[in-house]
Amino acid sequence: MGDMTTESLVLRVVPEADEDGAELDYLAGQLRTELLELDVAGVDPLAADDLPPLAKGVGTTVGALLVRVGIAQGARAVVGAVKRWAARSEKSVEITFGEDSLKVTGISSEQQDRLIEIWLERQNITS
Repeated sequence: MGDMTTESLVLRVVPEADEDGAELDYLAGQLRTELLELDVAGVDPLAADDLPPLAKGVGTTVGALLVRVGIAQGARAVVGAVKRWAARSEKSVEITFGEDSLKVTGISSEQQDRLIEIWLERQNITS
């Protein structure tokens, strides 16, 4: 990615009632493999040390990834890849940038597309 300033996005596969930590980590691993194909600075399992102090707790890093991107181009590509992955896997993924979160589901709809655009605009991420 060159000398571009990077920012971090936290992605978390949203658990369903019958999924355990091992399943969530497996799903996050599948998503990680796909994200590594993008022009990102890095995609790693989220460690407890990467969390803000008030967010630390049991299970907060299960199924979670830390993605480092050049914010303008990289974040948009990551959100697009997450949306496609969620559609194929029929899962939901929560994307967090700073204090702002967005839940992306596999449901294809104009409303979700608009919510994604609004979220990206709040992060000052334009086309």
